[in-house]
Amino acid sequence: MTNTKLEQLKKTFIYDEENERTLISESTPQEIKDLLFEHGFEIKDFDYNVASNAMDELTDYLEDNNITDPKKLDEAYDVFDNIQASPYTHNLTKWLSESTYNVEYLTEALTEYDPQDGYQLLALAQERAMYEVYDTVRQTIIDYLTK
Repeated sequence: MTNTKLEQLKKTFIYDEENERTLISESTPQEIKDLLFEHGFEIKDFDYNVASNAMDELTDYLEDNNITDPKKLDEAYDVFDNIQASPYTHNLTKWLSESTYNVEYLTEALTEYDPQDGYQLLALAQERAMYEVYDTVRQTIIDYLTK
């Protein structure tokens, strides 16, 4: 694993202040973009924001723990355990309405957990979606750094 590759990963996402959204940087190598989409990354504002956080947290995890084998990201449990849905119902309902696929996360949360109320159901569904994006980024990092 080279520091150059790790730095490229860290610069994958940028925040466009003018349009108030997170984007993939134009300077990102095509290989990283291809890997993200190969692993299921979707073009949704929510996914870009979550992926940006995931990229920061997972690359920091590698650096902070002096990990030279990117496959050790399979053991980054503390990063995945810290995934938390928005605490605001407004943000959760906005997320739900962003994509019809989000209803599937809602259904999964309803069938796999025993939510006590609508807020908890929405939060569990959003966390499932976030986990999926984190996993996409994790797989992208591993593949990019092991090539």
